[in-house]
Amino acid sequence: MYLLQNSCVAASAASALCLLWSSVRSGPLFWAGFALTMAAGSASTLGALGSTLSVEREWTKALCGSDSEALAQLNAAMKRIDLTCLIASPILVGLVMQHAGGRPMVAATLVLLGWNLVSWPPEVLLLKYAQRRSPALAADRPVNRPAAHSSGTAGPAAADDDSKAKQPGGGSRGSGLQRQFAAWALYARQPAAAAALALALLYFTVLSFGTLMTAYLKALGLPEAELAVYRGLGALSGILATITFPLLHRGLGLVATGSLSIWLQLACLLAGVAPALAAALGAAVGAKPRMYALVWGLVLSRFGLWSFDLAANQLIQESVEHSALGAVSGVQGSLQSLFQMLAYAAGVLVPATDSFVWLMAGSCCIVGAAAALYTAFALHTRCGHSMHVMLQPV
Repeated sequence: MYLLQNSCVAASAASALCLLWSSVRSGPLFWAGFALTMAAGSASTLGALGSTLSVEREWTKALCGSDSEALAQLNAAMKRIDLTCLIASPILVGLVMQHAGGRPMVAATLVLLGWNLVSWPPEVLLLKYAQRRSPALAADRPVNRPAAHSSGTAGPAAADDDSKAKQPGGGSRGSGLQRQFAAWALYARQPAAAAALALALLYFTVLSFGTLMTAYLKALGLPEAELAVYRGLGALSGILATITFPLLHRGLGLVATGSLSIWLQLACLLAGVAPALAAALGAAVGAKPRMYALVWGLVLSRFGLWSFDLAANQLIQESVEHSALGAVSGVQGSLQSLFQMLAYAAGVLVPATDSFVWLMAGSCCIVGAAAALYTAFALHTRCGHSMHVMLQPV
């Protein structure tokens, strides 16, 4: 997956360079290069998803075993690295573009291409080194292992799916479509399915520092430099969540930490959206108060978002048999991508700036539904008990 990710990023960057250097802005060659750039970028996203599932889901569980506190600390450390890079990479690209002279886009693309090529060999070597040094990573993935406790509740189902999907000789008996249906069925049967769905729903929202929100904030008059600062503060809020998550996990338990986090996220979002919604309903609220309430609501909500992300993903890790974790995590990633795509589609269907407030209100409703769904899961699993009691199959 790292090979797919890095090679596709390199191909996308190289194609983009050709487009930037060329003076042609139409015709078959231009559109072929444009299509190659987009296709390679999309394929790199697929590779990145596979790499994330392998390293941040399966490897962490293999390293920590049944030690929930160690898993919480390792997951938080991995997420902290991701969010730190989320801060550092735009700063680096911005500095390059600022000092690049007449062709800032070309310079930035060259830096990204070079970094991708230079960083790939160390990535592979470090991963191989980790596999050699850790018996848990060097060992083959367990298959059809009987589940003795709740962390393996998906084991019998996974074993049954494996036996149905493969012939005695190891070949696949069903079609690719049948295997996909089996993966989705396994996902729906997992004990933490409601928590996983609640996490996926959080991607069906415009309330993040993404493309749609960026366009809206610029329309309200927020300068680009300030927007970059608030993005950085949002990432710092997420990093703070990765620091406090192991402490909350130890003090409250995993399920209760998830409940606290998602309701905190919803409260921050409601506080940020309320002034804009009040103005849309006729209240006298100025543009600047609306804008700054919104950006600070988004910044503070990142704490709850990433804390809940850690809690929900760890619930999946601890409640799914290791042999089925890849399939379940893959479906989770697909579902999150689907909801994210639907959020962009909503922006296309409601393009007017004045109507964006209704997309924000709808997003709050979606987050509220996710919080209610997770709370129902927490009550059903009697939050506060150990994982052995909470995630018994029903």
